[in-house]
Amino acid sequence: MCREVKVRQLHEAEGHIITLESITGDTYRGKLLKAEVNMNCLMSEVTLTYKNGKVCSFESMYIKGTKIRYFIYLDMIADRPKFRKTIPRAGVRGSHRGNVVSPAQGKF
Repeated sequence: MCREVKVRQLHEAEGHIITLESITGDTYRGKLLKAEVNMNCLMSEVTLTYKNGKVCSFESMYIKGTKIRYFIYLDMIADRPKFRKTIPRAGVRGSHRGNVVSPAQGKF
């Protein structure tokens, strides 16, 4: 159930700007074009910030789901009616803050 909800969240986020962190500590921010069941993500207009602070831009990027530590997405995705009861809200309120979903949390 937990994994199913998170995959549905990713599908709801398609077409929106998301941020994700890899297991190496690098941060990717861009528009999510496609999310697969195994959490592989195809993103466009990606800004990659390496752990050491170096920044690079890419037109598109494909990221394997096994290499993703967590996703950060906008509150508007969490406010969708089908997720209201199943997604814990972030501790900080306000539209400028996003919710964090980690594939590494809990058992799938």
